[in-house]
Amino acid sequence: MTLTLIGIILTTFGLIWTIYGVFSNRKIKKLIISEKNMILDKVSDLKIIMQAHLNKLIADRKIQNNQTLNNIIIREEDIKAIKEILGKFEDRLKSIK
Repeated sequence: MTLTLIGIILTTFGLIWTIYGVFSNRKIKKLIISEKNMILDKVSDLKIIMQAHLNKLIADRKIQNNQTLNNIIIREEDIKAIKEILGKFEDRLKSIK
């Protein structure tokens, strides 16, 4: 009788713990997805900024017809490299389910 009572108590405790774990897991998943979306937004913002810098640099070079002109401290190749890195990071974040 005592062992049966202990078994029922432990089973009930295990069931409660499992239910708590499931609800906690869902809450954590929602938080992670919201953080993922925030990071994706920031990466997209950075890519837009880098594209604007690149467009400005190319336009300045065309207007003044000087290929060595570099009014922006960052070089065209650097901007392209940063955009590529951010693109890979963005793709990896999108692949997270």
